[in-house]
Amino acid sequence: MPRWMPQVLTVAVIAAIFAGNTLLPESFFARGLWLAGGLLAAALVYGAVWTAIVWCRLRRVEERAANAQIRCPSCRGAEHDYKSQGLWDGAPDLITGHRPGGTFGYGVCKGCGSRWGQWDGAPPYVPSEEEWEREVGRREALRAEQLRQWTEHHPRRTARPAGAASAAAVRRRLDLTRDDLVGTWQHGPSVYDLRPDGTAVITTEGESEAGTWLWVDATHWKLRTTIPPDPNIPGLEDGAINIEEFEVVEASPTHFRARVFDDESDFLFTRVRT
Repeated sequence: MPRWMPQVLTVAVIAAIFAGNTLLPESFFARGLWLAGGLLAAALVYGAVWTAIVWCRLRRVEERAANAQIRCPSCRGAEHDYKSQGLWDGAPDLITGHRPGGTFGYGVCKGCGSRWGQWDGAPPYVPSEEEWEREVGRREALRAEQLRQWTEHHPRRTARPAGAASAAAVRRRLDLTRDDLVGTWQHGPSVYDLRPDGTAVITTEGESEAGTWLWVDATHWKLRTTIPPDPNIPGLEDGAINIEEFEVVEASPTHFRARVFDDESDFLFTRVRT
């Protein structure tokens, strides 16, 4: 209902009262009844109009809340176990320089157990087994490995491990050079080959992925990889660029620990060879 409707109705009621007061015989009792009836009509109109306005606004809020919920593509359920969510960005346009980006999410419906995926607010869909393994399975394996490493390391924090390096050998922050990063590093199921020319090869369970790496300063380095095109995923028809920035919190000749900017847990990299 338009916002100006209550004002129009108010003017109409006042005009009706004024007309009745003018046209009726000059009887005090008749005019009093007409005025009382007019005021009652105005109150009823006001109440009905504002009730309708409030009802319409509540319906809009309910509709927006319902539309904001992710619906399972199989059973239309709204309760999910979210497995992976985040932001993505693509390669910048060569002419405008604009970099496309958006959101993505994967989960399992609690009602029917069906898997679903969603990109950039498009309707959810059932992902293929290959897509699920790439977007969810690898992330879960990485988190499990991080938890295992943290669990093994945590009990030893209160005591010096056997054969631990001396305090001078363990360098913390502010002294990691580019040459220190060159080499092959093991992180969970993945092997990172950081080459002197700035190229990198990441191998996970027999699958290799090419990229580049950049030493920023004594505590930061970046890894850039390319997500291949996938016509089945909205926004990835032309592929995308994934850039991870690592903050080194501990380093030694045999290993270093780093954190990704949006993750509070540490990543342990162990040197395989130089």
